[in-house]
Amino acid sequence: MLTVGSRGDYEWLVTDQQFDPLKLCPEVALGKYIAITSIDSGPLIITDKEKTAGWTSREQIAYSPKVEGVESLPRAGWDEWYIFGGPPILAQAISEKTSSKFRKSRGT
Repeated sequence: MLTVGSRGDYEWLVTDQQFDPLKLCPEVALGKYIAITSIDSGPLIITDKEKTAGWTSREQIAYSPKVEGVESLPRAGWDEWYIFGGPPILAQAISEKTSSKFRKSRGT
């Protein structure tokens, strides 16, 4: 299965095939920032080496520094990545969206 799509400015690719899209098209990540929400079906636990390289982690989401090369990017096969043009903060956006929904549902 291979599914691609878009909505507004966002584009996606979902597949159950084993291939490395960064080998086929490294430009998709070069010069951008990646938020990894799942790697091999679980959260990415960043290593000391990755921390030194600028990786951070919040709310079980790993955030890359600006990607200068794709060779060292962590990948394991069943991964979920979000690629952005600037540094993202997904955990904060999700938390704020959930919090505002909760406030609205409680009548505040």
